[in-house]
Amino acid sequence: MSPQGYILSLDALLALLIAGFLISATLYLLGPPGREARDEVLYRIAMDYLTVVEKDGSLSRAMIEAAINSTLPVKCIYTKLDDYAKLYPSVCMTLRIRNESHTWACAGAVDDPEKCTHKGEESVIVHRTFIAQEQPFDAEMEVWYKK
Repeated sequence: MSPQGYILSLDALLALLIAGFLISATLYLLGPPGREARDEVLYRIAMDYLTVVEKDGSLSRAMIEAAINSTLPVKCIYTKLDDYAKLYPSVCMTLRIRNESHTWACAGAVDDPEKCTHKGEESVIVHRTFIAQEQPFDAEMEVWYKK
């Protein structure tokens, strides 16, 4: 074989190698999202909710209701959890608020009993501290995908 034949063969081999690399990289990038991406989405859903209900005063109103009600924990009726959950029909959510003595002052859940029974490893828990009635509280929201 002449030297020109080797050069053309090496050129074709290099082109196939580059094409294979580009195809495999494209398939990887267009594939289903990994666990980190799903966890990031759940984290953002939970943090957005906690930020909104803190800033609009819903968490403080829930703590006022908890102070009035003698049985703890009360359902977090002022936190608009049901309305927020309608935005994300594929996600289950629970909200719990702890007072400074680490007892649950408020609890609420939005779930479909048939689809939200198992959290598995895919749940994300987000905490946000806020002040109500001059006391610190810890809002904890857990979110996971419905099965």
